Amino acid sequence: MNVTLAQLEKQLESSLTALEGKRDRVEIVALKGIEAEYKERLFEDGLSTNGSKIGKYVSNWKKKRAQKGRQTGFVDQNFNSDNQRSIQVGKASGSNVMGFLTDKQRLIAEGAENYRKKDIYVVSEKEIDFGIEQGTEEILKIWKDGFDKV
Repeated sequence: MNVTLAQLEKQLESSLTALEGKRDRVEIVALKGIEAEYKERLFEDGLSTNGSKIGKYVSNWKKKRAQKGRQTGFVDQNFNSDNQRSIQVGKASGSNVMGFLTDKQRLIAEGAENYRKKDIYVVSEKEIDFGIEQGTEEILKIWKDGFDKV
């Protein structure tokens, strides 16, 4: 199928129009991607920001976790899931953000970092890269949808 310059211009214009006003959607998709990778690292894999293990549990805490049916092999930042549930994507001051819903959970996170003397809750480069990939894929979907409408 041959495409004329006029048809190509029309398709490109339609694609660009499709992207207008979609920044919010793209940002949310990117942040949700970051959130998923971030939570997996913290609450399933037990890794700090640089990819090293967060640490090991001291014996009294290990015992408490075992009584609750939690794994005790490595620190995973997940005791009752409050911290995990508190980290969400949302709006703050008109911007899309990812963060803690409560100061209590933020302070617990800061305490863990101070105790372990390492970055745990800082978003990693790998997580940011994954979010960029997710956002880019969403832009391409939107662009393609606009292109296909012509």
